[in-house]
Amino acid sequence: MVRKLLVLLAWVSLGYIVYVTLSPIGLRPVASNNPAYERLGAYAIVGILFGLAYRGRIFMALGIVIGAAIALEGLQYLTPDRHGRLVDLLEKASGGLLGVLVAVAASRYLVRWRSRKEGVSANSYCQAPPKRIL
Repeated sequence: MVRKLLVLLAWVSLGYIVYVTLSPIGLRPVASNNPAYERLGAYAIVGILFGLAYRGRIFMALGIVIGAAIALEGLQYLTPDRHGRLVDLLEKASGGLLGVLVAVAASRYLVRWRSRKEGVSANSYCQAPPKRIL
């Protein structure tokens, strides 16, 4: 249930970024004086959500987040009042990368914390059960 909620939140947040990126400049929300912080923060949040929603699929989460940043920067050339720039793409991609890495580190820490709490080896979550030989 939690995973489904994370998947939904990840895609809705990415959809919101698509809307904000491709809408007219006057509709863009402003949270700080420096738009670079907004880009970095927005993509870090999306990266965290995708990293948690698709745990164990790091490259897929990275592909979605960074691929969306590349696609949206390119699509900005089709709008009359927006423009895609390489600097903006680097800010978005680095925010997404940071977010996914934070999610991966947090999920690994959580697995180890739970295993210590329950008295189970952390490696037992990664290993297949032993085969029974008759």
